[in-house]
Amino acid sequence: MTKSAFEPQTGNSVLRPLSRRRILAGAFGSFLVGGCGKKKKRGTEKTGPERTADGEFRLGRPNIVLLVLDTMRADHLECAGALGDSVHGFTPNLDRLASSGVRFENAFANAPWTLPSHGSLFTGREPQEHKQTHAAVPAGGKKIRLKPEALLPGRFPTLASALGSLGYQTLGISQNPWVGRLTSQDYGFGLFWELWAPDRLPFPPRKGKDLRLHKVTYALRHFLEKKRDPARPFFLFVNYITCHLPYRPAWKFRRKFVPGFPPDYLLDMTSHNWLPMREEGKLGPEEIR
Repeated sequence: MTKSAFEPQTGNSVLRPLSRRRILAGAFGSFLVGGCGKKKKRGTEKTGPERTADGEFRLGRPNIVLLVLDTMRADHLECAGALGDSVHGFTPNLDRLASSGVRFENAFANAPWTLPSHGSLFTGREPQEHKQTHAAVPAGGKKIRLKPEALLPGRFPTLASALGSLGYQTLGISQNPWVGRLTSQDYGFGLFWELWAPDRLPFPPRKGKDLRLHKVTYALRHFLEKKRDPARPFFLFVNYITCHLPYRPAWKFRRKFVPGFPPDYLLDMTSHNWLPMREEGKLGPEEIR
């Protein structure tokens, strides 16, 4: 990703590095970028390829979906060479997308944790340039906040602001407090729904049959049914944090990877206690695995 990928431009040029292909890659967890075509309706935006005056083809204005699976290991996806038959059929939709699109086998995150990784994902800049790193988090505070010099508005265009300037409807859905208004990573989105703050959401809580839906999926359905503007292409960013701590998978998934039943102290592992336990010798090689 070049530093100029998201600079404000005219026409469709800004979309070229963003939506030519559907992509599945292992990065900070796993992420997916999709250019989603749809049937054209009278009065709606064109989404297919268009022929320019010089006879070349270029993309129209496709719908774009950026899906982040926070902390999901790429080697546990069947399409990314997962652990043999143990995960066969666990991710059929991602596997199908990877088989019909372009899959990058050699992809890396710009940083090892959420804040700087998403900062680079949204701006196309390295962490030392966008400055959304550990150094930007004030010491001793219990609430998520950043120093003013690390906030994005007024400093860089973002993927959402660039697409918004081209007429896209932009929506972000995040389960992670590090990705949202507290860190200014909602900058450029016309709508940004923070699912950890249910009092600020524009739809009622799940109930009845909707309880079977994941809360992110429930929010997505509300957007498509109630908030979607059919006259505009959309950019949709979604952060699923289901794979993140605490690691308490359902039994049918747990037994696929770890034989027997793990003791409770391993199930209660958090990002705050696992490293001290390992350094104190309380975790042997088998527990660590």
